[in-house]
Amino acid sequence: MVNQVPVYLAHTTYQWFEDRVVVLASVKQIGYHAIQYADSNLVTDKDIWIAAVSKDGSTLQLAADHLRNDKDVVLAAVTNSALALEHAAEALKSDKEVVQAAFKHHSHLAIRCADSSLVTWI
Repeated sequence: MVNQVPVYLAHTTYQWFEDRVVVLASVKQIGYHAIQYADSNLVTDKDIWIAAVSKDGSTLQLAADHLRNDKDVVLAAVTNSALALEHAAEALKSDKEVVQAAFKHHSHLAIRCADSSLVTWI
């Protein structure tokens, strides 16, 4: 049943939007778009955002500040898209592990978005 929910998420009853399992499964299947239907208590859920940015790293730009400052969320995003580094919190743009993950995905974008102190290290 959960695998079928995302297709109908916009047309279902509100109680589904409050169900973390349903929203998480929806995000894993269709990405960020499912978050817009989620209950406000779930909109900033770390696991839901990790699923969203794992599917499309560029959606990091839509995440709340505390999520863009969360290393796990940012790592998931830059692993999908090096360009996501551009939307990470400044402190994480100088984190070697985060920059390395972005560099592995696309070196030129990682260099452009990383903190300048790491450019010589890369």
